[in-house]
Amino acid sequence: IKENPAENVEEGITTLKRYKDRPGTFLYVFSNVTAHEVILNSADQGEAIVRRVNSMQSLIHMFLYKQGIELFKSATTLDGGEKHISIALVGFGSYGAEFLRALPWFCTQPGYKTEIHVFEPNQANFSSFQALYPDLNYAHSPRFIEDAFYSIHFHALSADSAEFAKYIETHSFPFALVITGENDRNL
Repeated sequence: IKENPAENVEEGITTLKRYKDRPGTFLYVFSNVTAHEVILNSADQGEAIVRRVNSMQSLIHMFLYKQGIELFKSATTLDGGEKHISIALVGFGSYGAEFLRALPWFCTQPGYKTEIHVFEPNQANFSSFQALYPDLNYAHSPRFIEDAFYSIHFHALSADSAEFAKYIETHSFPFALVITGENDRNL
């Protein structure tokens, strides 16, 4: 647990070498840094089991596990009896993107239709995300996935803009996740 990623790699490999032949040994790597792939892909792990723990993904999954029921409680009932979940995701940095990966999986339940609206001023972030995850059901995608009752809508709007304020005023979002990277702005 050092500031320098290279020192962490060296320490991880040293620890793995020291305890690799001890049964029941687990080494957890809490990092998304590419340099730490060396530890995870070490050829000689012996009896040890090496696992990566993605702290951002763990945080989001824990949030959904503990607070996710609020998404379903916020659902409105449509004419046919189907329930509609409408989510605004404001800010699309690494946490916002991770939320967007988790929400369709979490919200796709029988009897529910989910719309996720992502607000981010940088249009390039959307393109990059769609390139990384082409199998998600985007609202304007020609692909139809039968078992997925959700859609994702991207809006190139800043949370500080008048256009964003107007959109929020005219559309119902009972549930919002605000992740702008600045706690004052999030509030």
